[in-house]
Amino acid sequence: MREPDVVVIGAGPAGVVAAISLLRAGRRVAIVERKTFPRDKVCGECLSSTGIDTLREVDAAGPIEALGPVRLRRTTTWTVDGASTSVELPREMW
Repeated sequence: MREPDVVVIGAGPAGVVAAISLLRAGRRVAIVERKTFPRDKVCGECLSSTGIDTLREVDAAGPIEALGPVRLRRTTTWTVDGASTSVELPREMW
């Protein structure tokens, strides 16, 4: 195996988009990540509208959209005493 031209540190959203862009430019890329996937965190379970835009810019949203993600259009927040409030999101998230 040939050595990579570039090593991307971190396989989060920014690292993956960087790797995709480099691969499309003809570079050999290695990604180094210290954590295992999937990650157990809330933000890892939602793709923001900005994230969707970024995936579309690098032509990578199609495969995710083809899986039929849940479309999030509103959010609700609860307090410890059970009160809640809901708002419409300004843009759809997945």
